[in-house]
Amino acid sequence: MTTPSQGAAPLMTWTRLWRPSAAMLIAGALAGAVWDALAKPALYEVTENGTVLTEKASTAIFAAVAVFVLIGVAVSFVWGWLVGGWAPALGWPVVAVAIVVAFVAAVLAWRVGVWLGPPDLSTVDGRKLGDTVPMPLSIDSLAPFLVWPIAAVAALLARVYMSSPD
Repeated sequence: MTTPSQGAAPLMTWTRLWRPSAAMLIAGALAGAVWDALAKPALYEVTENGTVLTEKASTAIFAAVAVFVLIGVAVSFVWGWLVGGWAPALGWPVVAVAIVVAFVAAVLAWRVGVWLGPPDLSTVDGRKLGDTVPMPLSIDSLAPFLVWPIAAVAALLARVYMSSPD
C-alpha cells in the first residue's frame, strides 16, 4: 500500500487540507478589513482646475500597497507554518495547495479592502473648493498578490526543513 507522501492519494491530500484552506480564505477576507483599517488612502484635493492628487499625497498610494504586502506576509507566513506541520504526511501536493490558496486569499483581501474602503471619486457628491477626498484603495500590479503565496511556501518549506529528522 502506498502513502500520500508517495503521491498515490491526492484525494486524501485535498480532504485533509480543506479546513486549513477555508481558514486561510477567511483570514484573507479578514486581512482585507485590516488593510482597510490600517491603510491611509491618498487624498485628492479639490481645486479650481478640478480634483488633483499632489505629489506628496501620491506617496500614500505606495504606502497602502506596502500595508497590503506586510499584512499578506504575516498572514501567509503563519498559515504556511501551520500547514507545514502537516506537509510531511501529505507530500508535495501541499505546496500547490499553498500557492493557490494564498493567492486566492490575497485576491479576497484586496476585494474586501476595496469594498470596505473609500468610494470611487466619481460617486462623491458635494465637493467644494479646498475639500480633500480619499482615493479608493487599489493594487495596480500583480507583484503584491504574488507575495502572499511566496510567504506561505517559504514558511511551509522552513517548517518542513526544520522538522525533518536528518
